[in-house]
Amino acid sequence: MVAAGGSSIASAQKMMVPGFIPTPTPTPTPTPTPPVPTPAEFVVTDLTISPATAEPGESVTISAWVTNTGGIEGTYAVSLKIEGTEEATQEITLAPGASQMVIFSVSRDVLGSYGVQIDGLQAEFDIEEAPVAVPWSLILGIIAGVVAVGLFIFFVARRKRGEAAERS
Repeated sequence: MVAAGGSSIASAQKMMVPGFIPTPTPTPTPTPTPPVPTPAEFVVTDLTISPATAEPGESVTISAWVTNTGGIEGTYAVSLKIEGTEEATQEITLAPGASQMVIFSVSRDVLGSYGVQIDGLQAEFDIEEAPVAVPWSLILGIIAGVVAVGLFIFFVARRKRGEAAERS
């Protein structure tokens, strides 16, 4: 049976039954929205130069670690500056939390100190003339030769004196 207003009589009776507590209709819980990942962000650390002192024309290796501290993959251009002038650039793509070493190789022909910068990190390398190596083996060989010739002359002269003394 349907009562006036469109509600059923059974429904109205349930509401009137003593001790009956109507159960509220649960409201749907909204599905939480996943957090938006932070954009890729890069940190450069551990700038290293090897060797710190080189000869003109000798290769110098410059390296640094780059880490993506953001929440998504991203690409970063690592720029090497020497004496404030951009020398080289490398692009790397890193997943979130990943690190990668970037390596540059340079050489200089002019003597002096060169300031290096990668993303605010600074260091320097020096170009110096190679120290003159003393050729000790050659020097010792010459000394040994002079001593041998001196001894030879000494013994030849002594022998000639001995022979001259025997004749007289």
